[in-house]
Amino acid sequence: MSTTDHQDTTDLATAQDIDIDLDYSSRNFVVFPVLIRGVVIPESFLSGRASSVTKITFYFDMPDRQLFFQKKISACIESDGASIIFNTTVCVPRKFHDSVTEYLLEINPDAQETEIVAHGYAANQISKNKALQMNKYRLILPQGMTVNNDYFNEGHEGQDDLHLNISVGVSKSTARREVFDETTGVTKQKKIKQDRASGFFSVAVDNTLQQMQLATDTRRSQHDIDCDRLCGGGDEGEE
Repeated sequence: MSTTDHQDTTDLATAQDIDIDLDYSSRNFVVFPVLIRGVVIPESFLSGRASSVTKITFYFDMPDRQLFFQKKISACIESDGASIIFNTTVCVPRKFHDSVTEYLLEINPDAQETEIVAHGYAANQISKNKALQMNKYRLILPQGMTVNNDYFNEGHEGQDDLHLNISVGVSKSTARREVFDETTGVTKQKKIKQDRASGFFSVAVDNTLQQMQLATDTRRSQHDIDCDRLCGGGDEGEE
């Protein structure tokens, strides 16, 4: 898991508005939001009074981790707390325009020379057009909901710092493909391992902080029981 502090200072006028739908009926999932109630704040245990808060984590696909390491992917809460500006890449791997021929022949070994030339032209245009490389979205929260970057964004708890920490991890899965064996006449399943990089960032929902009632552990330890026995106390009755 990689976590990088990403900050963005680019113009917000080009941001595309996306309504965040926590009922999951929307068809436009630039990010996949998950609302979690009652998330315990670890630091609150230090004071002896644990607290919880409602948290929203936004997950998204990461087509190319190199752009993440270059800090080109970022998220920041807008000043009113009602929306988040999210900068991410379009789903075009960096190899598409950095290693044109190699990339094309990997996915299409039968590509003709004319296809390679056309691919190279398209890749060259993409490398020049920033609009095709990066997208800026304004993630608009449900009506009346505002969020903050406290608790889940270490280093950005200051009042004037609204940036969010971006984290990226790789999940492993297996794709199964049916392959017919002409020798045996049997159809078998071929397993293909695949890796997928995903990113996420989290915020806390305003006005959801609650104090938790910690249960008192009244159970006696084995050490206490052994000490009672040595000292003649414990469960033995008086003669």
